[in-house]
Amino acid sequence: MATLLLGMSSGNLVLPLVAIFAAASSLYVTDRYGWIYLNRHIANLAAVAAVLVSVHDFFQLQRERQLLAIAYLLIYLQIVLLFQRKTIRIYWQLLMLSLLQVVVASALNFGLRFGMLLSLYMFIALFAMFLFFIFREQTRHILSRITLPHRQESGGGKKDLAPASGLSHELQAGSPEEAGFRLGLVKGVLRQGSATLVLTFLAFLLLPRAGDSKSLLQEVGPRMVGFTETVRLGDLGTAIENLQPVMRVWLLDPLDGQPFRLFGEPLFRGSMVDRYENGTWSLAGSRESRNENYRLDLARSGMTRQRIVIEPLREPTLFAVYAPYAVDLSTPIAFNPKKQQLVRTSNPQARLTMELGTNGIRFHRQIQIEPVGRFDYVDRELLQPFGDLENQTAAQIRLEPLREMAADILREADLPEEDTTGRARALERFLKTDPDFQYSLTIANRDPEIDPIVDFLTENRHGHCEYFSSALTLMLRSQGIKARMVIGFMGGEWNTLGSYYQVRQKHAHSWTEAFIPPGQLTGMPHGGWLRLDPTPTGSSAGNAASTNALLRYYQQVRNYGEFLWSNYVIELDAKRQQEGIYAPLGDGVQWFGKLLATTFWQEEMGGSFSLPKDPRSWWKLVAKSLLLMLLMLLVFSGAVWIFRHSGLRRPRRIAKKSPRARRPLPVPFYKEFENILARYGMVRRTTQTPREFASTVADRFAGDATLKSLADLPPQIVATYYHVCHGGRMLGTDQLGQITGSLQRLADALKADA
Repeated sequence: MATLLLGMSSGNLVLPLVAIFAAASSLYVTDRYGWIYLNRHIANLAAVAAVLVSVHDFFQLQRERQLLAIAYLLIYLQIVLLFQRKTIRIYWQLLMLSLLQVVVASALNFGLRFGMLLSLYMFIALFAMFLFFIFREQTRHILSRITLPHRQESGGGKKDLAPASGLSHELQAGSPEEAGFRLGLVKGVLRQGSATLVLTFLAFLLLPRAGDSKSLLQEVGPRMVGFTETVRLGDLGTAIENLQPVMRVWLLDPLDGQPFRLFGEPLFRGSMVDRYENGTWSLAGSRESRNENYRLDLARSGMTRQRIVIEPLREPTLFAVYAPYAVDLSTPIAFNPKKQQLVRTSNPQARLTMELGTNGIRFHRQIQIEPVGRFDYVDRELLQPFGDLENQTAAQIRLEPLREMAADILREADLPEEDTTGRARALERFLKTDPDFQYSLTIANRDPEIDPIVDFLTENRHGHCEYFSSALTLMLRSQGIKARMVIGFMGGEWNTLGSYYQVRQKHAHSWTEAFIPPGQLTGMPHGGWLRLDPTPTGSSAGNAASTNALLRYYQQVRNYGEFLWSNYVIELDAKRQQEGIYAPLGDGVQWFGKLLATTFWQEEMGGSFSLPKDPRSWWKLVAKSLLLMLLMLLVFSGAVWIFRHSGLRRPRRIAKKSPRARRPLPVPFYKEFENILARYGMVRRTTQTPREFASTVADRFAGDATLKSLADLPPQIVATYYHVCHGGRMLGTDQLGQITGSLQRLADALKADA
């Protein structure tokens, strides 16, 4: 077990497996049959050779891996001892080598799996020690009867205790019952091991910490792609196939501070790129003067909080729902205007916990249009390479097919120039819904003679999110709409046990943000950024892997266990111990003291218990309190006894359902909406949500020349339905009139089309 732990920590299982094979073979060839024995001289020479080999490896390895040379030395010495004649001294040495191997392994591995195997090792080690104690005492007893006369005749010289010569027959004569090897021994090990685990865990949690645990986390994190100043098409595909964890995110309600799950997939923004050239995105070089970090503004009350734990990374980029605001100014985070990135100002190769506010979430939904912030810039660079249409450049010539395609799409949409949002949505819908475009992680064979995005739009319409967002960004720019490409993460694995999102590299995603002028938005005097995601629905990395419910639940339990292990074991420093352990314990003690106070019953129980007028009679109140607690304890003990002796079996665990789960409210206008569509063969399936049904209907309308103008109507009706049904909003007379008019227009159009 010790060699397995050591091999798992060092990342090399070859030598530990050799040690396990040596242990199994020596049990037969040395201990049982006595075919092979290493005498003391040969064993000493082998041990010296092992030391020399380990010293050589120590100076050959890099500094951070020199501890492995010591680990391998322990295994070499263990193999030498296994093939010697076993004595009490040899057994002690094997036990000590086993313990040293675990100590070295503990310095190399901090994972939850290692901690669980370490607990199992403790039980096995206790069992081995029990057996060793029985063997040693039995050996001493037999030696006292067999060798004592010989020792007296030879002068009483001290000899090593060994089951040799005539002693082996005496040892074999004892039965397992006489040796104490029965089920009671196993029960004793389980009791002692369990008590040791509990007491050790309590001592670990309660013993005051003198410092922090940051030194344990100075590890080299994984390299992230897409978050540097230069991004090449295809880089993000490598990340989408990577399961490496990046961060955990809790979204906290501004009213009660409780974590919640967002409606829809959250988008955690990382970096922005704005200059495109033949398959490569980069940052505009004209903004070097702004390449400095600025402190974030303080979060205001009513903002959604996001608590984020970032794993050790090689880049300083941080990820969050935008726009971010600081909650604690001492947190080492800042904003870089040039890179449009949230960055950390401390060592990136350490885990970071931060809490931010954001105005990008309202009513548990991420807003679609973000106001332009004080760090944002809106200039002609967001139209590159179509900024100057009069003087055509080589880049414009290469992208001419893209511009013509975008113009044809908007011409068919027949939208006014002032409707920037509608025009941007039309281009997004084309890429998102056209069946010719397919999401794929396979690298397509692009024509080197044309631009990669032109090849994607006209020839090989297969690619991942980078190609879709790049195409949309350039198509928007070709039509005079300022746009930029954003790279970050989409979604994540929602953990129901911890109520957080586990974000991995495979959730890397890119999308587009289009600038909407201030005249077209209310409440945004400087304009806003419309978030557009042209990648086909259901093809994002977060939804790529489909697993069964049991496997998903196991993954959630494992992930939550890793979080608890990291938070309360590996990173338990003085600050976290005070916040997570001492403070709750102090609150409990205060509550118990309040229970015994003379004012408790009067304040909390509404005077149902009369207080003694004489202060010296306070013991009567204490007696009442103790009597109440004793009664509660008796009731609880009785319930436990009845359960244990009733013969009831523990029921199977079923999915937890909230007793307060509300049924959707009946909304007449939505029922009428479904009835109108049903009359023309468009019926919502039971497996479809209203939003999915509306998207399907919109796609069908978009493909019909007569109904194309109504493509945006179903999503708008369903969005209003969600606000009423799930958001608790009431519609005014004007809004009801608009909905009624929209339904009538829909019915008339379908009747005419039929």
